[in-house]
Amino acid sequence: MPWVSLFWGLRAVLLAGLMGCAASPLPPAEADGTVIYPPAAGTAVLSADLDTDQDIARASVAADGRYRLTLPSPPPHLGTPATRLAQQYPASVQGVQCQGPLTLAPAATRLLLVRAGRFLLGEQITGRLSPATSAVTLQARPLNVVLTVRQFVYADRAASFSAAQTCTFTLTGGQVQPGTVQGTLTLARGWNTLVTRTEQTDAGLAITLSASATLRGVDWHYLPLPR
Repeated sequence: MPWVSLFWGLRAVLLAGLMGCAASPLPPAEADGTVIYPPAAGTAVLSADLDTDQDIARASVAADGRYRLTLPSPPPHLGTPATRLAQQYPASVQGVQCQGPLTLAPAATRLLLVRAGRFLLGEQITGRLSPATSAVTLQARPLNVVLTVRQFVYADRAASFSAAQTCTFTLTGGQVQPGTVQGTLTLARGWNTLVTRTEQTDAGLAITLSASATLRGVDWHYLPLPR
């Protein structure tokens, strides 16, 4: 019957259109960096902080600390709250109160921030890994230090995240300083590098967020487990 042929023809066209609109799978992402001061060549297991730590990737680490790894696309877990991207404060910050907008668009974007890990010699865990901070002292007195941290972040679609916050930071020792968290991240679909830059002066802290599609120079600090 002609209408039956027409029905199946339209169905085929619609299915082809839907398949054409579906996002194509992404290839695994290659990344590298350094584990600072590992005890020897070993294995780094990187994890994301969700409800519990979830393993994301493993990397062989050379004796000089260099590693290269393949990040799965998509990762096995998603669900980092977008607000977490703006909460990468330096170690000197012991408490913080912030006001102002944090905006993720599209709002349905699902994220994953890789921000922890452990180091193994054989199958024995010898230390923990945390994002390494590079520091450049622009001026000692009055204080002017720039701290930079790089971390892997995954977005399940192209997205932007913006922050425009004013904050009060409580530092180690109880000192209270004003500050800001600002910046716009342009996230590509897939893996990106979250870059958090903190300029710390005697007057306060200015934290600036940005993102890069270059997955290089993501370093980790090795902290040995207590014996």
